Amino acid sequence: MAAFEETSTLVAGMISTNGLIPLFGTTGSIGISEQETGIMTVPSYNNWITRFNSSSYKNTGPTGAWAGEWWSVYNYLQYGGICVVGGTGSTGDYYSPNGGLCAGHTPLHNTNLINLDVVFDSGNTLSASYASSIANTRQDCLAFIGNQQAFSTPVGSVYSSSTTGYTADFNATPSQYVCLFAGRKKSLDDVSTPVPENSILTTTGPDAAGCLARTVRTNNIWTSPAGTTRGRILSAIMMEQPFDDSAIAAFVSAKINPIISVTNNGTCLMGNLTTYSGAKKAYKSINTMNLIIYLKKQTAIVLNEFLHEINNAETRLNIKNNLTPLFNSIKSTGAITNYTIVCDETNNTATVLANNQLVVDLTITQSLVAESIVINFILDSASN
Repeated sequence: MAAFEETSTLVAGMISTNGLIPLFGTTGSIGISEQETGIMTVPSYNNWITRFNSSSYKNTGPTGAWAGEWWSVYNYLQYGGICVVGGTGSTGDYYSPNGGLCAGHTPLHNTNLINLDVVFDSGNTLSASYASSIANTRQDCLAFIGNQQAFSTPVGSVYSSSTTGYTADFNATPSQYVCLFAGRKKSLDDVSTPVPENSILTTTGPDAAGCLARTVRTNNIWTSPAGTTRGRILSAIMMEQPFDDSAIAAFVSAKINPIISVTNNGTCLMGNLTTYSGAKKAYKSINTMNLIIYLKKQTAIVLNEFLHEINNAETRLNIKNNLTPLFNSIKSTGAITNYTIVCDETNNTATVLANNQLVVDLTITQSLVAESIVINFILDSASN
């Protein structure tokens, strides 16, 4: 069996359109089983293997239309995170007689139903469109999507001057909530009995989400998941396509994160980019977007306690006092260098009060990440 890492609190989601939940979800008849609700929560790698070994597929291995989805969950869980698989249930809002799901209406779209930090694809265009839709609709998680087919050669002809390859290779529409990862990995089938010698080709969206799970365990969610330590890809025996320097440059220029073999470090995620192309620099990096999302979530928890309270000086001061420890804790990690919280009469004017609103203005100054390293060798006169 593949090696797996220690537990992480990161929660990742994936939509199954090929029947993972009927095959591996819990059963029941009172409306709370995974097969009924269409929501399957897999807390660990061991749990996923136990579900598989308890099925009739133990001796044949993952096979058929659902195999790609199964391996995607497997690949992610190796990094220690929690996986929530959404699909069509047999009862409730997400039941569909023909087994289909609407791209904009799945269990994972519902922020009140499921908490998510990231959502990933399972290696096909349909799963990629679902992941994009979920992240863009919720706006409280990122979508990690890998390429569904081999790239054209040379890569630069598609990606160096345009983004036409987004649809063909990723089926993704660029935004600050969508992150693309170039490179499919080959790994060994180590769950079938007997173990076959052939390799499996899988998308690396789940692995990138796994790198984020590792990052949450070892650092913070607002730390970049890239590099030779946090970005190390598990169980890869080789990549489908080795990218040369020109291909890597083309990907980075197109806001795509390459996954490559690094000498003496194995296979690694070497990018920290979202696909956002607008003017707001903060939306262009994975770690920055995760910081923004984290602060939005935590701030909402604090502010929800003040809903329906009187908008007066005392309430506004209490809000500021409750938010300050949160921002101080973030600052202590080095993620931000400064912040300001404004919640007083200057931004809560008579007009704001008349509209039954309360305004809080938050400003942060983020620490910058080194996404490239420039080495200059300078020979002094003594070296001549």
